[in-house]
Amino acid sequence: MIIDSNNKKFTGSLSKHLVRWKWGLSLFGVMVFFIALPFSARLDFDRRIESLFPPEDADVRAYQELQEVFGGKSIVLMVYQDRELTSRAGLARNRLITDAIDRLSGVSDVLSISKLNDAMDRFRPSLGKSETPKLFREDDPVANGFAILFSNYTHSADLKSAAIVVLLHDQDKAQTVNELRALRDDLLSGDFFSTAERQSERSSGFDAIPDSDHCLEAVLVGESVMIDDALNLIQRDGAWLASLTVTLLSLVLLLTLGEWRLIILAGVSIAWTVVVTQAILVLLGWQLSIASSVLTALVTVMIVTAVLHLGVRYQRLLSRGVNRQDATIVAVSGLCLPVFWTGVTDAAGFLALSISTLAPIQQFGLMVTIAVFAGLFAVCLFVGVCLPLKLATYSSRRGTGVRGFFPVIAFFSAIRNQLRSSLRRLAFVIVIKSMRRPKLILTTLLILMCFAVIGVPQLESERSFLNNFESHSQIVRSYQAVEYHFGGAGVWDVILDAPVDVSDAYLTQVRELEEELRSIDASGARLTKVLSIADAESVVRRSRFAAFLPVGPRLSFMAVALPGFFDALLSEPVDGKRKLRLMLRSREDLEPFQKEQLIKEVRRVINAYSDTKIVTNAESFENQGKVTGYYILLSRLIDQVLRDQWQCFLSAIAMVGVLVWVFVGSVRLAVVSLIPNVMPMIIVLAVCGMMGARLNMGAAMIAAVSIGISIDGSVHLLFQYCRQRRVRGHCIDRSLQVAAGQTGFPVMLATLALVVGFGVLSMSEFVPTATFGFLIAVTLALGTVGNLSFLPVLVKLVEHE
Repeated sequence: MIIDSNNKKFTGSLSKHLVRWKWGLSLFGVMVFFIALPFSARLDFDRRIESLFPPEDADVRAYQELQEVFGGKSIVLMVYQDRELTSRAGLARNRLITDAIDRLSGVSDVLSISKLNDAMDRFRPSLGKSETPKLFREDDPVANGFAILFSNYTHSADLKSAAIVVLLHDQDKAQTVNELRALRDDLLSGDFFSTAERQSERSSGFDAIPDSDHCLEAVLVGESVMIDDALNLIQRDGAWLASLTVTLLSLVLLLTLGEWRLIILAGVSIAWTVVVTQAILVLLGWQLSIASSVLTALVTVMIVTAVLHLGVRYQRLLSRGVNRQDATIVAVSGLCLPVFWTGVTDAAGFLALSISTLAPIQQFGLMVTIAVFAGLFAVCLFVGVCLPLKLATYSSRRGTGVRGFFPVIAFFSAIRNQLRSSLRRLAFVIVIKSMRRPKLILTTLLILMCFAVIGVPQLESERSFLNNFESHSQIVRSYQAVEYHFGGAGVWDVILDAPVDVSDAYLTQVRELEEELRSIDASGARLTKVLSIADAESVVRRSRFAAFLPVGPRLSFMAVALPGFFDALLSEPVDGKRKLRLMLRSREDLEPFQKEQLIKEVRRVINAYSDTKIVTNAESFENQGKVTGYYILLSRLIDQVLRDQWQCFLSAIAMVGVLVWVFVGSVRLAVVSLIPNVMPMIIVLAVCGMMGARLNMGAAMIAAVSIGISIDGSVHLLFQYCRQRRVRGHCIDRSLQVAAGQTGFPVMLATLALVVGFGVLSMSEFVPTATFGFLIAVTLALGTVGNLSFLPVLVKLVEHE
């Protein structure tokens, strides 16, 4: 049991030492801060999609195999509209853009209609000159075949939009994506074609000169672009949300307590905690992930709530005439135990996330756990210096008022007094009314439990990673443009085993497999593009010259004409094996059940293919087919989070329950303290389920996190209750009334800070962050009502005189 006289002596001694050694502790804190600062600056985001999943995951291994076999070349599409695409001027513009992209250091190869047109010179050198580019000559079967084959790949079916397929090196993808963005912006503004240097780069085969002021509606999409855009948005949001959270919560401190000392303590502790936590992450070899943007905001919320509890008691002591130094000692002595244990329960909620199978969720939980303990340590380092400071205040206490200060402070002082009075009155009314109507409270609790049983099973997960962004964001508009003009922006792949000596029979078998894939209809969802080297080989075969060549020379011919395309679809032999790649395309905006069904059907077809005997000339090898790609991984991401959430939630309940048990020394009190903190989260999820809302990553994380934070109010109330019962010897009713009277106002005040702090996150453009902030804010508000209404009734129900 934590609450006894020995612990009171310990906390009193600790608080005296924090004040007595305040300058030494503060100097130590400053030294640690400046030592950690250069390390914290090294912290960066992990931009690899496979880092979102455990390394032993089968889909991750397949994706890594795709990267290794085909050189780690991810695909990015530069898509633009040009109504003169099939003209000589349109092709000249395409060539200028293609050449500009090809010169970028991070680009492995580029495929575009201008490159396909150049390949026609190799495939069909006998064609005469014409105003129509060779690729679009309807009288040539080879050119016509390539135009159809690459339709909705390098150009739209209506020939009004072009897509330049960019293969990126595995290294420096983020830098290359930024360079591609700059080029896209030049196309949008018209600066690209107005540059004399670029005009001089046009190929000699074209007489048409692109208009110098020609603006193209260009967009950039692809795996690397989506992940990079997401992380850039998260990084930008993180900085903005941190600033806004600090500002708003500082205003909350001013409006409610009117103490600049508390703002200084909170600000110094927040800065120290963030820098030290980031430095620890660097030393551990970790990188920030997609879930890590809210670190500073979370640290701010947790430190400000601790400072609020401390500030309420500190001001109460000052109002009784206690000097600032003694008030600091007494306030810290009386609150260090509940503040420490609320911090521990916060950490337990986040630590529960570490059992998730997803690396970002694991690291997020461990990262915030480290930040919680660093924050508690920071407050200890600086509280002895900050609280006794001689600073002006706009409190009306002892006539200090607003003399010598700005007149507008009188207005804020009036707001503060009214807010404090309203919060005290509200807390008192909730507690007293609830204790007088225990049957109504218990009946309400039972009804809410029934409601939760109905609503929670109706929850669905959000499978489209694109829906993690606001509908008006640039990345969503870019994907919508590709979906509209090219029939689908979801890119995924199939890896097939292939013989070293590819035969006609093998390619025929691959084409039959492709036809089966094209015929899939999964509740209206279909593959909009299936492309492989077998398709290209069948087009080359139409050439009179190539028709007489064996398969090997035809493939070699293609490797010379389209080297990047060839290498991306057929690997070089390694240890007597090689791989063949099928590029698949599907719509990104499918309904969750359609996407799931489509992936299942593709897997079924590929598994059936793997069970058949490969047709080869003289080789036998294990026939395997693997479905992979970022489309697969991202579609699984939220499902995995949703499955993990309940395990994390149960772990959080267990850890928090044990901690409260150790703190109050009663299993009964620990159990009943969990009920008003678990119910709000379940009710929120039940409402989401009944409204048809889909769970994204942010919503799926609230279960474990909310209970760890919401339990803070229970800890403070139970601390005061146990103190009244065991130290003062009061009866149950009297102890509950006194505990509610002492903790009701600071708990309401802390909830106000929490709701404001987490509510700020709901303004994020990254939908999971916004969802996380909004749902946590609602859950914590309901949790406070539960702690002031349900908890006293439940405590009275299980306690005995």
